[in-house]
Amino acid sequence: MASITHLGLLALMLVGFATSQMETTTKFSLTETRTANKPKSCTTKLGANGLCVDLSFCNDETYEILSGGNIYDSELRMAGCNGQSEWCCSEKNVTQIPPPKPEQQEINCIVSNETDCPWCVKLYRDGEDTRIPKSGFFCMGTMIGPNVILSTGTCMIQAQRQNLTAVIPSSANPTMKYLVKFRIIHPEYNSGTRANDLALFVVYPDVEWGSSGPKGACIGMKASLTGDCIGAGADDDENIDLTPLLVKSGTCGSGDNLDAACGNVIGDDCSVVPGAPVMCRVNNGPIMMVGLAKLGCLRETSPPPVLLGHLNVAATWLSDTLTADMGLRRKTFTNEAN
Repeated sequence: MASITHLGLLALMLVGFATSQMETTTKFSLTETRTANKPKSCTTKLGANGLCVDLSFCNDETYEILSGGNIYDSELRMAGCNGQSEWCCSEKNVTQIPPPKPEQQEINCIVSNETDCPWCVKLYRDGEDTRIPKSGFFCMGTMIGPNVILSTGTCMIQAQRQNLTAVIPSSANPTMKYLVKFRIIHPEYNSGTRANDLALFVVYPDVEWGSSGPKGACIGMKASLTGDCIGAGADDDENIDLTPLLVKSGTCGSGDNLDAACGNVIGDDCSVVPGAPVMCRVNNGPIMMVGLAKLGCLRETSPPPVLLGHLNVAATWLSDTLTADMGLRRKTFTNEAN
């Protein structure tokens, strides 16, 4: 039997609303992308001309979904696509393609304090869903550099085949909704265990910061998510709110993931939102982003512990993707040495 690759982005296809959202997908012209950046050509298993793209950029549902939202490696690679989560998608079904790699910019990341989250991002999606506010606010993320957002793979799944926009409250235009033009999920994300629950989004246009300059986060790529930390979230009016957490490694219940952490809420109120950054003081120094919220507490009182995720476990993937694929310099997203 062929090996199985965990692809959490397929899980949403199993629960229904992907099909209903098919007509809302924004189509992008392949001619808008530089030839050098055009995805590799391939032939689908039905004999049509196709392009090798991430599964999240294809409306084709002919692949075989397995229990747990997984797919056989052979189904992905039989058409000559090399990427771990690439699918040979007929050209008419391609919804997005990677944007041209931006020129590297001289931008340094910043650290924060215990009362502010300058790099916090609010994520909004289209579609009617009684589980989220009418505004479409459903997740959060962390600004990195001029146009990249780090969030969870689960948040990416929840916006599958829907327009996704981002609001950056600390930017020069705090109410502007930036369109997400490109999404990439960790290749080993598992929707069941939430292991490797990471995704990156690229917004267009680049975020405007004004005279204060970019406020992208310094990520603690080597730091441990433990001890007294702060989880970001939002209040009832969708204003950024911070929740003190006492964090320990390991899941909050049964099971175990190498990248899991559990945040016990300090106090009676919690406003942590899925995908939001978790900030800790690193080596008695500055406050840095060292994790993110895999789940939220949705403004609960007397809340249970919050499931979090370490970033240091995925440091290699994160660093390689930000530099090689997103065109960022290392100092744009961390102040740690290699």
